[in-house]
Amino acid sequence: MAESDLKTITISCEKDQILNLSEFADSIEIIPLETRDDNLIGWVQRIVSANDCYFLSSAVSHYTQELYVFGKDGRFIRQIGQEGEAPNAYLGMNDFVLTDDSIIKISENYNLACYDVNGNFLYKRKQKNCPLEIISFNNLIYGLNILPSSHDNQLLKR
Repeated sequence: MAESDLKTITISCEKDQILNLSEFADSIEIIPLETRDDNLIGWVQRIVSANDCYFLSSAVSHYTQELYVFGKDGRFIRQIGQEGEAPNAYLGMNDFVLTDDSIIKISENYNLACYDVNGNFLYKRKQKNCPLEIISFNNLIYGLNILPSSHDNQLLKR
């Protein structure tokens, strides 16, 4: 999607404002997600639509999050990575992004764990901090520290 395709929605924080969905969406489609014992969804932190799939991070507690992939029809496809201490696992996922080159990067404690869209582990990269939120812009990853810390918001390594 080109930057010119994005619509800016201005919201004033100084007054109560009603924002009608019809101002920025033509239609809504509800897609029931396949539910199985191995993909029970808790609190949804982020959903990304890409590659004809939905990538969804789900937290069953503050400390346990998992990343699932569903087809556009809601069919469960796979889990990306796994929480744990194995070299190809992640310890406490904070957030995830899907980069322009279709690499899934999971922010965890002082690492970025990287997977391809098929769920295959690629590598881990050490970081100076553990950002609570990450975003991808022009194929660069930015870590956002919401809480006060000794590290400012910063560009993470690719």
